[in-house]
Amino acid sequence: MRNAEKGEPRAQARLAKAFYFGEGVPQNYKEAFDWAKKSSKQNCSEGLLMLAQMYEEGRGTHKDTILASVLRTRADAITKK
Repeated sequence: MRNAEKGEPRAQARLAKAFYFGEGVPQNYKEAFDWAKKSSKQNCSEGLLMLAQMYEEGRGTHKDTILASVLRTRADAITKK
């Protein structure tokens, strides 16, 4: 949690996942969305994929399958670099 608060994008993505699935912390889609968004703004593929899942399912945010697809494409491009 400390690393996520310091701005480490992978730690933020892991924290988003923990809040999304309720792993070790109470399930909280808003917190998950906030952490995933912070991570994705730093071009972290894990954060982008977590955010894409949230848009795909409409949990923690509105449902937007087109945006989810765009985010997955961005994550894919980052991992291929």
